[in-house]
Amino acid sequence: MMVLTITKSVSGGTGTFILELTNIKSMEFHTVCLEPSPSPVESKIKHNITYISKKSLPSFYALTPSNLFLLCKEIVLISALVKKKKPDKVLCVDFHAGLLWRLVKLINWFPQQSIFTFHNNVEMVFKTKSNSVLIPLLKVAGRLIFHDKSDIYIAVSQGVKSGLEKYFYPKHEIKVIYNGTKRIPTRKKSPSRNFIFITISRFSPQKDIATILKAFSTITKKYSRAYLYLVGDGEDKNKILKEINELNISSRIVVYGWQHDVGRLLKKADCFVYSSLWDGYPYAILEAMSYGLPVISSDTPYGPGEILGKNKYGLLFPMQNSKSLAKHMSTIISDRHIRDYYADQSLRRIKNYHAKHMLYHYQNLLAHKGSMVYNNNYASSRDRTTRRSIPTKKTLQGL
Repeated sequence: MMVLTITKSVSGGTGTFILELTNIKSMEFHTVCLEPSPSPVESKIKHNITYISKKSLPSFYALTPSNLFLLCKEIVLISALVKKKKPDKVLCVDFHAGLLWRLVKLINWFPQQSIFTFHNNVEMVFKTKSNSVLIPLLKVAGRLIFHDKSDIYIAVSQGVKSGLEKYFYPKHEIKVIYNGTKRIPTRKKSPSRNFIFITISRFSPQKDIATILKAFSTITKKYSRAYLYLVGDGEDKNKILKEINELNISSRIVVYGWQHDVGRLLKKADCFVYSSLWDGYPYAILEAMSYGLPVISSDTPYGPGEILGKNKYGLLFPMQNSKSLAKHMSTIISDRHIRDYYADQSLRRIKNYHAKHMLYHYQNLLAHKGSMVYNNNYASSRDRTTRRSIPTKKTLQGL
């Protein structure tokens, strides 16, 4: 079976998701990428990628002649590719790709069943990439995606599903299939002399790296052995480098680009920090947990909170609150009992997010015509690992 995947880019978590799908051996995947997106994933599946544009897409939705021309170009090129490849099914990742494919399908009367997957907070995407005049039009256009009852609609978290229902009032069921990682969970063997915090993300306004830098600046004044690894790349890179110099913490930070093997850095790290302003179900957190790292994350409207269980499996802080983040970082670096507790909690939690669960459901959905009923509650299944003693109420007070 041949599956055509349409996505805006293959960077970050989207790229990891597409790469995981290629592990379904009974299917052949070809990816249509709407913009160039250099990343480790791109090099791994480059022989199965077709790029629609050599330039990055506009970062803002607007009814301009250039944007309308680009939309028409995308429709023509994807239509031609579908006629050439003759895929059995089409899988679309997120809003832009989903709306584009719906238009292509309606114009050409293509018969392929479609699977629409949503990995992000639609409300925040609209608010940051559009304006109050255009948002109602995008909502109406978005309802086109949910037009065909024979198609399948998937969200990566309960929060993403709720956002879609709030914005588009779909008449069809939205299934929830959580992201998963194929790595076998392992614990870091022994602490190093230095204490290393690490974050992995795109360098973009959405990821709010500035909050991590401000918090880490506070930590460096208190702990001489604290260091920070920044792993990623993006449009905010120069801005981030400038802020590092202004905070005078360049000697305590190592900035890496996209890495083919982030595992070697996660093995060196002692704690994972994440500061996104909105998200769906971040792969970066799942990957860090698979290495037994305690996780500190911003409490976005949904995503990290579902994974970390409201401080049960990791520590959450209010978005853009560098003081709260610094407090959690200080707790992790200074209190070994708390650190070991959340390291063990990461390993317990990640066992519920193995890629085999995700791939099992996608394989079934792609292999069968029509919708299917299945159990998607595997992420909340009972943990089978041994419980570590929970820190006392007094110890956790104020976290």
